[in-house]
Amino acid sequence: MTNSATPTSSTPLLRPPVFENSSTLSRESIDESAGEIAISDESHHKGNSIIEAVYHVICLIAGSGVLQLPYALNQSGWAGIGLIVFAAFANNYSGKLLVKCLYANGDSNESSRRLKGFSHIGYEAFGERGRILVEGFTSAMLIGVPIVYLILSGMNLELIFGIYSKQTWIILSAVLVMIPFLLFKTLKEIAIFSAFGVFATFIVIGTVVFYSIHDLPLNAGKVTHKFFDGSQVASALGSISFSYAGNYIYPEVEGSMADPKKFHVVLSISMVVISVMYLITAILGYAAYGNLTDSPILNNLPKGTIANFSIFVITAHVLLAIPVVVTTFSLEMERKLDLLKIAGGSTRREDFYRTILRVGIIGVIVTLAIAIPFFKDFMTLLGAVANTALIFIFPVIFDFKLFGFQNRPWQERVFGVVILIVGAFGGLVGGYEAVIALLNDINGVPNVGGGGHLFW
Repeated sequence: MTNSATPTSSTPLLRPPVFENSSTLSRESIDESAGEIAISDESHHKGNSIIEAVYHVICLIAGSGVLQLPYALNQSGWAGIGLIVFAAFANNYSGKLLVKCLYANGDSNESSRRLKGFSHIGYEAFGERGRILVEGFTSAMLIGVPIVYLILSGMNLELIFGIYSKQTWIILSAVLVMIPFLLFKTLKEIAIFSAFGVFATFIVIGTVVFYSIHDLPLNAGKVTHKFFDGSQVASALGSISFSYAGNYIYPEVEGSMADPKKFHVVLSISMVVISVMYLITAILGYAAYGNLTDSPILNNLPKGTIANFSIFVITAHVLLAIPVVVTTFSLEMERKLDLLKIAGGSTRREDFYRTILRVGIIGVIVTLAIAIPFFKDFMTLLGAVANTALIFIFPVIFDFKLFGFQNRPWQERVFGVVILIVGAFGGLVGGYEAVIALLNDINGVPNVGGGGHLFW
């Protein structure tokens, strides 16, 4: 089964790839009679260089999550820098484990034995339960990210124009997003929408750095900092893990390379570049605004032309990114429902059913965004519950299951267990704190220190 959206050697460097949802299984990928997962029978040497692959990873990971990182330091204190560094190392390590698991049925020279994606690995490790878990958490991200983006768009447009409420801007943003979502059927058609992301990220980081350096001496003595706040570490970890979201596309990036064995180099370089950007933004933002640091960090910047331009750029970025993410989710729903079969083979009726489905998906996303329009706490919840599982837990557990716990140096065993413990802590405790914070938001109860402490 050919993935038409997988980048090839002709993928332009200035146009990041958009992949079909390879984290889910197609009907043909599981042999029901044998109970075995299908494996790729096609060569995955597509020709992308290391530089192209690095660019793709940066495009697909670095984004709006950076807006919450200074706030993550406000939650955890300066010790949160260690959390960002740990998350980078853990993502780098678990990403390599994920790609290693693609070859659980053979070595990297046997392309015919390569598994296709994340959920295929889950199936290989734990059967149907593994597949369902990966697909469930991936779907949560694919639905949750557009909700976060719409909330951010509503906040930003209200801040810039001020003439409508945040909820109204969320609805107007959704109407704008729905146009390309309904017009374009596939990810290949909508791929160009993702090309704006890296430019927007660099603009925002540059603006935050500029104003942070400018405001740092002005705020000296007016704001306070803390070294460590254990009560909000889990929530901070949720925020940080959201900023590293996207490891479910690593199999596609590795499969697109001319030399897939060099993927470990690609991932290491990508994590260094992304983490340097993140650390600079987080450290300078928290240093300048201290206990007043908000999320998104753009709320702290002085009002003016440069700040408004950055807000406009990041808003344009998320509005262009939403159609890509929801199309990925919709295509998987359309495949599972088999719309053409439901339509009795009529392509016109299939298009009608697709339109109804996609309008319904946007309707659900908009309803949730309006019902819980709290950017920082919803982002924390999504990062804590979904992304800690996808980044910290699943790759390590799958690797232990497929290759054995004892068949590795003790250092790897220890680091793997540490990642699991931190991931479980961030997911359970951070998720709980984020839920409490959202309940407090809904009931109008202040979250002391920005954390999820229950005050009823």
